[in-house]
Amino acid sequence: MKEGAPLGEGTVVLHHVGTGAAGAVDSARVAPDGSFRFRLPRAPDPERQDVFFASMRHDGILYVGPPVSNAEQLDSVYRIEVYDTAHVARTPHALELRARTVFLEPVESAWQVTDLFQLVNTSTWTLVAPDAAVWQHPLPPEASDFRLGHPEVSPDAVTFADGGVEVHAPVPPGERIVLVQYTIPSPFIRIPVAQRTLRFELLVREPAPPLEVSGLAFLERTELEPGTTYRRFSATDLTASEIVIREGRETRQPPLAWAAVILALVLTAFGLYAAYGRGAGAGVARPGAAAAGPAPDVVARRRALLLEVARLDEAFEAQGNPSEAERAQYRRRRAELLSQVRALSGE
Repeated sequence: MKEGAPLGEGTVVLHHVGTGAAGAVDSARVAPDGSFRFRLPRAPDPERQDVFFASMRHDGILYVGPPVSNAEQLDSVYRIEVYDTAHVARTPHALELRARTVFLEPVESAWQVTDLFQLVNTSTWTLVAPDAAVWQHPLPPEASDFRLGHPEVSPDAVTFADGGVEVHAPVPPGERIVLVQYTIPSPFIRIPVAQRTLRFELLVREPAPPLEVSGLAFLERTELEPGTTYRRFSATDLTASEIVIREGRETRQPPLAWAAVILALVLTAFGLYAAYGRGAGAGVARPGAAAAGPAPDVVARRRALLLEVARLDEAFEAQGNPSEAERAQYRRRRAELLSQVRALSGE
C-alpha cells in the first residue's frame, strides 16, 4: 500500500523467524491490483516462537510488514506500507523532536548520560539524505565515550560526528527512537537544544549534589524503581538554545496535586529508558493497569529487528555462492537478531 492505494508492482519476500529458520522462505510478484499471496510452510505456532513477515523494496528502500505469530492473524488482510522518497538537502532538523528525556546517573568518578530523542517524521514521504544526515543534534561539549543505547540499530544508521549524533538511515513517516549514551565528568554541564522540543525531561539519579537548572522547572523527587530516586526537571515547548546545570541550593517539592498530574509523563519516558537504555525488558507500568498488547516502543523495536533480518537475508541471497566463512558469519548474525526478537515476545 502507498498512501492508502494499492501498489501494483514489485516483489514481496516472505521471511520466517523461528527455531531452525534459515532465511527468506519465498518471494512473489505483486499483482496489478496490489495483492500478493504466499503458502506458508506451516501455520505459525506460538509454542515454537514462529514469526512470519514479508518485506518489499520500493524506491531503493526496504519496508517490512507486521509480524504474524499466530494462526488467527491469517484471517486478516496483510499490508506492507511503502512511501515515496524525499531528499533532505542539508536540513538537519527535518524531523520533529516530540520529546527528549535525559537521565544523569553517577558512575564511579564520572556520570553516565542516557539521552533519548523521540523523533517524528510528520511528512508522507520517507526522508533520505545520500550525502548528509537526515537529522542531527549536538551533544554536550564535555561528553565523551559515545555509544548507542540499543544494539538493534545498525551502526551505520546512527553515528557520532563533530560532538553530535546523526541519523543517516532512511526515515519513513511516523516515530523513531534514537537513544545514545555518553560520559561526562560532572553533572554541571551545558546541554545544547538545537531545535524546538515539545517536551524536555531531565532526571538526575540520587545521590546528587544540589542543582540549579536554567530553562527547566524542578518538579519532584520520584522513585522510579524500588530504592532508586530521581530528581526531575521538565519543560514543554522548549525553544531555549541550551540547558545549563549549575551547582545550587536544595529545591523544594511542588504541591502534591501537581506532582500527581505529571507523574504519568515521567513513567512513559522511564519505560522507554528501561527498554532501550538498560535492555531490561518492559518499562514501568502503573499499578493495577491491565495488559493491552505490546507497548509502542516494543513494537518499534521488533519492527526494526525484522527489518534488519530482511536486509540480512536479502544481502546473503544476493551473494550467489557464499564461502563457508560468509555462511557462518550470516548464521551467527541472524541468530543474534532472532534471539533479540524472541526476547521481545515476553515484553
